[in-house]
Amino acid sequence: MHAFKYFFHYDADIPPGLGVRNFSGTHLAWLSVTLAVMAIGVLVYSRQREATRLEVVKILAVTMVLLDLARTVWALSIGHFDLARMLPLHLCGAMVFLEFLAVFTGNRLLREATYSTGLPSGVMALLTPEPSGYPLLSFQYLESIVVHAILATIPLLWVVKDGFRPDYRYLPRVFLLLSALAAVDAMVNPVLHSNYMFLSRAPAQTPIELFDRWVGHPWYVGILFLCVIVVWTLLYLPWISRTAARTRSRDRA
Repeated sequence: MHAFKYFFHYDADIPPGLGVRNFSGTHLAWLSVTLAVMAIGVLVYSRQREATRLEVVKILAVTMVLLDLARTVWALSIGHFDLARMLPLHLCGAMVFLEFLAVFTGNRLLREATYSTGLPSGVMALLTPEPSGYPLLSFQYLESIVVHAILATIPLLWVVKDGFRPDYRYLPRVFLLLSALAAVDAMVNPVLHSNYMFLSRAPAQTPIELFDRWVGHPWYVGILFLCVIVVWTLLYLPWISRTAARTRSRDRA
């Protein structure tokens, strides 16, 4: 039971030194298990009937939102709800709700945003979580793992089995969505002294910290933009190539 002593504590109330450091043994252990579970989940999902698959995706989307709301309830119940940290204004926080809407509305733009943004941001949050003082066996840390894993898994399920084929022509509109969120964060951060979308400062133990060391603030934001372009290229190039190959095949026929 001692391991769960600080399960519902806020990080400021947890003794220093108990938080999970990125790329520590604990981080790499849970990351390996999480990625394995995601891979197995995708494999099992691909073997289910269509009706079952639809229900699974809906359950995952609802679970993701409920966990996010449970985090708010938890913070309020212990008197630690912090507007500077807990509004859905980080990229992943906003994507939780956009992905939920994508699942239940089938909106193509939202589905495209889920693939192009929810997938890479969820994976990155698993690889390099924002540093905190939370131990592994804490509500906040475990909630974050599960939410980000679901965020990344749903678009994988769509691509692997449900016939979703990413279309790069939606990327300008996705970029406008991201720009709108960044604009809101740029206005909110000075007021709340927050760091939504990491526009105010670079989080430690993450690649953004390296960018900050190279070029400083706010210029590292430009490198983040370049990273988005690189990630989108990697995510969409296979689909562009397949589309081109199908077109050539039809032309030869």
